[in-house]
Amino acid sequence: MGTAGLAPADAPTGVRHRLDFIDALRGLAAMMIVAHHICTYGPSSDLAMELIPTQIDWVWGYGRLAVQVFFVISGFVTALTLSRGPFGLEDYARFVARRYVRLGFPYLATIVIMLTLTALVPARFSTFPLYDEISWQAMFSHILFLQDFLGYHHLSVGFWYLGIDFQFGLLFGLMILIHRALITLFRVRSRMLDSALLISLSMPWAIMSVFVWNQDPDHDIWLSYYFGSLYLGVICGWSSTGRVPVTMFWLYATVLVGGLIVEWRDRLALALAVGVLIHWFSRSTWINSYKLFRPLIAIGHISYSLFLIHYPTLWLVESVGSRLWSRSPWMGLLGMGVAFLASLGAAVVMFRLVEKPSILLSDRLRRSKTHARDCANPKPA
Repeated sequence: MGTAGLAPADAPTGVRHRLDFIDALRGLAAMMIVAHHICTYGPSSDLAMELIPTQIDWVWGYGRLAVQVFFVISGFVTALTLSRGPFGLEDYARFVARRYVRLGFPYLATIVIMLTLTALVPARFSTFPLYDEISWQAMFSHILFLQDFLGYHHLSVGFWYLGIDFQFGLLFGLMILIHRALITLFRVRSRMLDSALLISLSMPWAIMSVFVWNQDPDHDIWLSYYFGSLYLGVICGWSSTGRVPVTMFWLYATVLVGGLIVEWRDRLALALAVGVLIHWFSRSTWINSYKLFRPLIAIGHISYSLFLIHYPTLWLVESVGSRLWSRSPWMGLLGMGVAFLASLGAAVVMFRLVEKPSILLSDRLRRSKTHARDCANPKPA
């Protein structure tokens, strides 16, 4: 979820400002997800309900919607990532490899951490299970992000999102590959025709998601259920770089409004609001002049590590300190605060030890492609 592995080091100032705004949104959404899970799992929040019942109920009921922020951002950043340069079969394979390194390595490290914690912490201390089941088959399905397809329970909360996000990368990259092939086959030179082909290949699926698949709860394990939110980020990214006319963004936003009129969905309404915010404010540098947003940007940089490590950290805090937090409502509230701060601390450590090396490796794959092209097409002296 961090942008360091997705934006070039020499990105123009406008691009860096856009990504700063994205990181601020990421930081806010990640903290809301952490708070939601703290209010959902463990005895601390049950005791603290006596002190702040309204606040805990609200975070428990609506905090999970923050994942929609990640969906829109994922579409936006992926559109920016694949908007640069040619894109052939080799590029697609490299893109998939980079995406697995970027998402998969920290994800696999989290699984190892969870297995280690359950081996070290005696079962009698555990206040709730860290994961439902474990088997070699389940582990293999997680390595390939196929646990939903193969019917295995997720080893940790939030892992379902990673499966959807990885599937989206595969599908979106394939769509770009098909688009480039058609452009080459029919020798399209007109920018208008290029944009029209891009929209015709992608927007119908998003409209189907909004009006059909997203209305069926049975689809919530499939990419099709969330594609409407992801595509909002895509069309926002394309319009911000001039890949498609800005009117296409507002046309699709109107489609989402129509979908909400047909059936109101909080998740879709939040996605629409986030998309409009990114569209409006990512074009401005105002966020950099407010020190208030700098902590959010900093948390946004480590948001993926925070998303992954907060649940094992919460489990550890609740398990080790269960007798202490259960003494009174005030101690329960303290336990919630400790879990939140411990999650932030664990995320910083994980970012430095695991996620940052994954970003550097992912960048190396991208740079090796650029170097190979420069060697094949040397500039004249």
